[in-house]
Amino acid sequence: MGHITDDNWTPTLSDVGAELVGAHEIAEMFGVSRQAVHNWLKDPERWGFPEPLDRIKAGAVWRTADVLAWAAENGREVHE
Repeated sequence: MGHITDDNWTPTLSDVGAELVGAHEIAEMFGVSRQAVHNWLKDPERWGFPEPLDRIKAGAVWRTADVLAWAAENGREVHE
């Protein structure tokens, strides 16, 4: 794990123990665009993507556990 003061360090989900994630983090988790994440959300019958826990000014947020459960159920590989 890097240090917050390192210019080249980007925290990962495991570094911060993130319980909540947004579309940006989910896109990184699966190696897709944020638009793909929003498409998953727009078409629940097709994708079965979990509903966000809440929507804040920065956008929708999900429980990391819900997203990981969806990935496991749908054979999606998580990239970290």
